[in-house]
Amino acid sequence: MKRKRFYDVFCGLVGNLDPYELKGLYTRASRLGYAGCAIVYIIEDSSDVREAFEKLRAARRVLDILQEDNHKLYLRCHLKVSGQGKAKSFLARARRLCDLASIEGLTRESIAFASRDRRIDILTLVPGVSPRLFRGDILYIAEYEKLVEVPFSYMWDADPLIFSKKIMHARTSLQKVIAKKLPVLVSSGGDGSIDPRALFSFAELTLGADYSVLVKSASTLIEKRLHENRERILGIRPVEGVRVKTDKA
Repeated sequence: MKRKRFYDVFCGLVGNLDPYELKGLYTRASRLGYAGCAIVYIIEDSSDVREAFEKLRAARRVLDILQEDNHKLYLRCHLKVSGQGKAKSFLARARRLCDLASIEGLTRESIAFASRDRRIDILTLVPGVSPRLFRGDILYIAEYEKLVEVPFSYMWDADPLIFSKKIMHARTSLQKVIAKKLPVLVSSGGDGSIDPRALFSFAELTLGADYSVLVKSASTLIEKRLHENRERILGIRPVEGVRVKTDKA
């Protein structure tokens, strides 16, 4: 049986782009059994789009060098915004710099936009904050093969009561997604990678997610999305449904 290749879509933050620190994030993830991982650059309502674009260009250059050296580190752009305006402005300018693009479901508007816009790969739910998903959201998530994520760090709290409340919120938020067997990601979060099988077991036990769906989401499904997005960055897949053939040496 072929061994699954897992990916942690949130293993750390972009930070100061120190190659040694980035290699450290990848090394930790690799030792835990991940084939690759994504570092996250967060764009908020208060972020300057031009400044974010320049930061991402710098991050893209560093990660391209590391990827050439066989470090499977990916750049994820995470929109932590309440409405569509900032999201549209950012995506129009910087989407091609990102291996993955995600939106945090802070409001009904941001969830609706994330579900319907093809440029978004991942909808991130925040326990206790994200509004419930509507039937239309679910239909678009399924049609566009998006992934729904709850990072472990968003649930974790040293206070057992708060921790349990966040778990219950996450379970409620994911109820329709799980019932439809849509892709669910439980990533590590900003504090470094966590053993993938520990995350799968946690999500199965506490959130009611199907273990096989969790495994498939963190392996073949996200790997397929990363491959397609890399082709877009390289110009091999300029638009949806079109793929440019490349000459092989």
